[in-house]
Amino acid sequence: MASRSLDGETARPPGLERRPEARALSIEDLMRLVLEGRIRVPQFQRAFKWTVHDAIKLLDSIYQGYPVGTLLLWQQPGEAETLRYGSVEIGAQAMTDALWVVDGQQRIHSLTRVLLGKGLGADTFTLHFDLRDERFVRLVRSSQVSAHHVPMTEVLDSERLLRWLLKAGPEIDQTRAIRLGKRIREYQLPVYIVRTPEEDAVREIYRRVNSTGHNMQDSEVFDAIHGARSGRRPSGLRGIAESMSSLGFGELAGDLLLKMMRAMLGRDVFEQGAPGLGTADSPEHLTALDRAARAAIEFLRHDVGVPHHSLLPYDLPLIVLTAIFRHFPAIHPRSRELLSRWVWRGALTAAHQNNPLQMARALAAIVPGAEHETIQRLLASVPRGPGDTLELHPFALDRPRCRIQLLAQLHLGPRHLVTGAPVAFETNITEVTRNLLPDASAPWQSHLANRIIHPTLRRGFRAALLGVQDPALLATHLISPHALQRLRDGDDDGFFAARAADQSAHISAFVAQRTRWDHSDRPPLEALVVGEDD
Repeated sequence: MASRSLDGETARPPGLERRPEARALSIEDLMRLVLEGRIRVPQFQRAFKWTVHDAIKLLDSIYQGYPVGTLLLWQQPGEAETLRYGSVEIGAQAMTDALWVVDGQQRIHSLTRVLLGKGLGADTFTLHFDLRDERFVRLVRSSQVSAHHVPMTEVLDSERLLRWLLKAGPEIDQTRAIRLGKRIREYQLPVYIVRTPEEDAVREIYRRVNSTGHNMQDSEVFDAIHGARSGRRPSGLRGIAESMSSLGFGELAGDLLLKMMRAMLGRDVFEQGAPGLGTADSPEHLTALDRAARAAIEFLRHDVGVPHHSLLPYDLPLIVLTAIFRHFPAIHPRSRELLSRWVWRGALTAAHQNNPLQMARALAAIVPGAEHETIQRLLASVPRGPGDTLELHPFALDRPRCRIQLLAQLHLGPRHLVTGAPVAFETNITEVTRNLLPDASAPWQSHLANRIIHPTLRRGFRAALLGVQDPALLATHLISPHALQRLRDGDDDGFFAARAADQSAHISAFVAQRTRWDHSDRPPLEALVVGEDD
């Protein structure tokens, strides 16, 4: 315990005679230290409270190359003991140089269970990587595992992963699987190692690191520095977010607005920290951001057909469009049509994933003062083809392809099954997409065919559907007379199969109309006219 001074105040903890050692550890090396029993968790650490969803976010950040924070370790002797991380049990020997975790327990514990655990049925943190969609998923039954699902317990050792690939067969995407293993194993975690015998000093480090419960976001730092310096409006990123709420696009997070500002100013979108604008420039930049962001949102709503931010498959278009409308505030109608194609094509081909490479490629296409060249360069930055097919299952609200499917259904103008009034979309995906029949059996339970864009009904959707007499009203929810008859006959599987077929046909037609892969992408005719002096 820390000593107390004569006046009752807690004495200052001892300082550090040696500065912490800064180094980088690959995840492969970190897990080796865990298996060797060198990584230990001291008693004053907080209890493990992450969920498997937190682990999925962590793994996705690592796979995408995003920073996941710094580890703080305390080098001290450790006695022989049994260490447990979920299904992982390690017999640690006594050692003089154990590394006690001061900050990073949740991350280390999660990585150990995901990468070293005993797998499906033995650990709730068992994860697989879907090679088709390049995302991490939690599967609870062996029947859910397909050939394209790589167990994360196989990726930490390259030879083990190769053996798994040989056993899985040539039909899977081996390139993606090898890339997965490489990205996970070689990801570098920044680490500080503290060497001091003073526990009070380590406790103080931990207290200071976690004193507020959370770190300030870059956007909050920006507002603190720049927002209060001027009484002009908007006075900060929070003020911009509040002023744009009237657009009905949903509230944009401060860090997203900060990325939009960086793109608008030609800065690195993914840089750490606030942009560092000068005092005199800040109000003008905020005003420009407010104007350009509004133009980008209006374009997404009215030209692209995305009514709400929670339905936007990727944030990249919003960030890039903000920069475009800063340079070209009144673009040509033909440019608007081509820009819409760019948004949809990037969403369909996953070229708009939110990573530094894709962002840099899109922003590099912007040529100030050359609107039509910019549009053509943007179109050339995305693949010229339809990409993967939009399979209807499995359905998850956070998946870009599922947002595209919901946008296709929203295009039909869904109406209330009882009143016939248009269903208003003013909140977010979760609050307007319902299970059509909550008692649906697998695999329909999580299928798009079992989703409806509609407010909650007191009597339930089954009763409401059977009571609707207007086929046109049901058609706004992609429910045909044939499908409804299956429901009346008590054939739920037939109902879902019929609706799924109708959805697939509608989504294919909708996507083809929005992307216009087979149409010319030429600029407006006046942009092609060559003057006499040229």
